[in-house]
Amino acid sequence: LMVILGGIGVVAVVLAGVMFPLWPSVLRNGTWYLSMLALGLLGLLFATAIVRLIIYLITMVAAPQGLWIFPNLFEDVGFFESFVPLYAWEVPKDTKPASGGSAKTSAAAAATMAPASDQKKAE
Repeated sequence: LMVILGGIGVVAVVLAGVMFPLWPSVLRNGTWYLSMLALGLLGLLFATAIVRLIIYLITMVAAPQGLWIFPNLFEDVGFFESFVPLYAWEVPKDTKPASGGSAKTSAAAAATMAPASDQKKAE
């Protein structure tokens, strides 16, 4: 039943799209404004990404750490969590092993360290 209703819905959407010139002018204007709103929001996303990259590059030159505006913007989180926190400093990665041991032992030590969220799940 759901497959049949889905097929009917797809056919109805295609026919409505094909008959766009026959729509009343109010619906055509509404479609225009909705598409411009979507285009504006997409442009705002791109502008935000470019501005945050420029600020990051400027702070990388001025300081050893880079400042990220909206650090979770492109992370896999919810909509509101994408904007929290407002900014974050990037911690530079240490390239030398801390214990002075071989790379094999430091890799094994790094593999045994689990994030705090994984440790909570294990308990």
